[in-house]
Amino acid sequence: MVNFVAKLMDMENSFKSIIAGERIEYIDAMRGFTMLLVVCSHVQAFMIGNPVYSLNDLFGQFRMPLFFFVSGLVFYKANCHWGIDEMRTLFKKKITVQVLSPLLFMLIYCYWGGLGFVDALCDPFKIGYWFTFVLFEFFVLYVLIHRLMDFLPINGHVKDCIWISIGLVIYALSALGNRYLPEMAAGLFSVGKLLYFLYFVVGAMVRKHWGYFQQLLDHGTAITLFIVTFVVLNLFGDAIHRLPLGGVGCTLLSALSGLFLVFAFFRCHACSVSHETVLGRTLQYIGKHTLDIYLLHYFFMESYTTAGLINFSGTAMNLLQFVLCLMLSSMIIAGCLIVSSVVRMSPFLGLYLFGSKPIS
Repeated sequence: MVNFVAKLMDMENSFKSIIAGERIEYIDAMRGFTMLLVVCSHVQAFMIGNPVYSLNDLFGQFRMPLFFFVSGLVFYKANCHWGIDEMRTLFKKKITVQVLSPLLFMLIYCYWGGLGFVDALCDPFKIGYWFTFVLFEFFVLYVLIHRLMDFLPINGHVKDCIWISIGLVIYALSALGNRYLPEMAAGLFSVGKLLYFLYFVVGAMVRKHWGYFQQLLDHGTAITLFIVTFVVLNLFGDAIHRLPLGGVGCTLLSALSGLFLVFAFFRCHACSVSHETVLGRTLQYIGKHTLDIYLLHYFFMESYTTAGLINFSGTAMNLLQFVLCLMLSSMIIAGCLIVSSVVRMSPFLGLYLFGSKPIS
């Protein structure tokens, strides 16, 4: 009975925190963990080389979906109707750090690496900087759709179903658009990446129904379902991919089950990743500076790559490779945070490059 009451109190406090816009420690820690996985995947791709299969591939099933899920989770605002003034304020704020700042870093990186800026801009990957541009597109999509749906005589679960349906439609259309749109247009807007909008919507829905979601995670059956789904899809993925729509279904379900498992894990171990532990403070600090790290880390990898420090691939020492990736990623993230702290000493640069709020 005591444990049950304690859980209810934790759920109530968590709900109040997220409604009030306060940061939840285990979510910041989870973002830090996800950022570490992102840098780790880039270290393997650009510095070490891709083996036939690696732990990075396993984490890659839910790594970026989790990032967009958390983005939707923290972006959702209850009782916000997104009027003209609200949209103008939002876009003015977001376009600076999601578009203009990455464009500047892209320009510097292209000049430093002798790359063509226009070619990089029309590349769907934006030489690695695609995430911020796509996230800005999601902000625009979400707000405009939200604005349109306010005029419809619907509410409650019907509206939620429409949101999920829109996410699924965009998920399907992203592949078609990438195939049939002119290459320059598809690359400029990273059309193939729009499939992640579904996970952004799921994150927003989770925040909207936060209390119910907490109850779901507290139910052992849901966690069991997530674990079994993720394991089965990875064990029998090749066979499932041969089924009609098996590839799409496998990719979607493995991403959802994986990201919910990570979320449940960090929530379950919230005390271990709180500000009272070294691990928690470290992951939370990384989680609060993901934009800084994302914009800066390519410069550190380029310096290692040109030095040719590492050049091996294969599957024999998969675990050792992943440990090495983690070590190098930690070094790169530390370097990014040092540079970030120097830049943030200037209120102007901190605001317009990394979106940090000026100290009042």
